This record gives sequence, structure tokens and C-alpha cells, in this order.
Amino acid sequence: FLKDAWISASFRESYSNLLPSWKEVKLESEKSNMPEAFALAQILKISAWHKTTDMFGPIPYKHAGEMMLVVPYDSQEDVYKYFFEDLTAAIAVLTPKAEQGGKILPDYDAVYAGDAKKWVKYANSLMLRLAMRIRYADAPTAQKYAEQAVAHPMGVMENKDDEAKMSTGAGLVFVNNIETLANQYAETRMGSSMYAYLAGYQDPRIKAYFKESS
Repeated sequence: FLKDAWISASFRESYSNLLPSWKEVKLESEKSNMPEAFALAQILKISAWHKTTDMFGPIPYKHAGEMMLVVPYDSQEDVYKYFFEDLTAAIAVLTPKAEQGGKILPDYDAVYAGDAKKWVKYANSLMLRLAMRIRYADAPTAQKYAEQAVAHPMGVMENKDDEAKMSTGAGLVFVNNIETLANQYAETRMGSSMYAYLAGYQDPRIKAYFKESS
């Protein structure tokens, strides 16, 4: 069943948890003259906030994190506009580093271990995803940024090596949430309809999808 806390989780995570960290990275990157760190923060922020705006519509974006008593909301159309502008700027900052085969904060990056080239490909892929989401609402803008993403010299994610996944890195080990639901909570099981399809068609993937009950 639906719970208010679950429904509001995306909004809460974006603003109560992610925004303070983003703001801290912004300030520190300015102090240390490290724009690449802020570029990564921008990419991660957009990765989270595009889900939030698609769930809630208008959200605070342009002035989020500023010292204001009331932070204005931006229309979803404007939010997507800012997404594309900020992604374009972040990619421009990271590209020279990526062309040199450089790394950015490798000891703190649990996704790509600081590999700038993979972050650029991820950012291009994110841009392509966002462009496809507005293809019916604003076809010219969608085409512009979709073409920009795939035309970039480093392109978009094309194989498993490009996958953005948190498993191990930065001294941490991550466990897929499905592992917790299926094994620790012990409440996720195959339904009869799924079994009927997989067994009925003799699907060889059944042993990869499910474990036999003991």
C-alpha cells in the first residue's frame, strides 16, 4: 500500500540530503579552484533531480541552496532547460581532463574510481535520456541535445564497462537493495503467473532469476 513517507522520499532526498552535500562541494571546489569536482556534483544532482521533477512537476532549481527565506519554484520546462545548460557546462569542464586520461578524486569515487572519460560518457547519456523525455513536448530542443550528446567525441554509454554502478570503491562495499528485500526481509517470492510463463515456455533464465526453495 502507499505511504506518504515513501511518496515524498524523492523530494526529501533531493533537498534534505543531496542539496547540502552539493552546496558543500560547490563551496570547496571554488576555494580549491577545482571546477572538475563541481562538474561531477552537477551531474549527480541532475541524476537525482530529473526523477524529482518528473514526479512532482515544478521544483526549486535555479535558486536552490541560496540563502533565501522563500526559494521560488521553477516550471518543469525551465528545469529541463537548466538541466541541459548545466550538463553542457559540466561536460565542457570534464572533457579536457578526460582527453588526457586523467582522474578526479579517485579515492572518493565509488562509481568510476575517478575515471573522467567514463563520467563524460555518463553525462552525455544522461543528456540523451533527458532529451528523449521531452521529445513530444519540445521536439527541436530534444533533437538539439540528443544530437549534441551522441556527437560528442567520447559519445554515450554503449557497453557494460560504461555502467554506472555502486558495488565496491572508495573503501566501501554496496549491496543491491533487492538482496535485502529478497533475503533479509524474506518476503519476495516468485508468483504463480511468473512461474507459469517461465516454466511453460521452458525459459532457461528461470534459475538466474530465482533460487529454488529449500
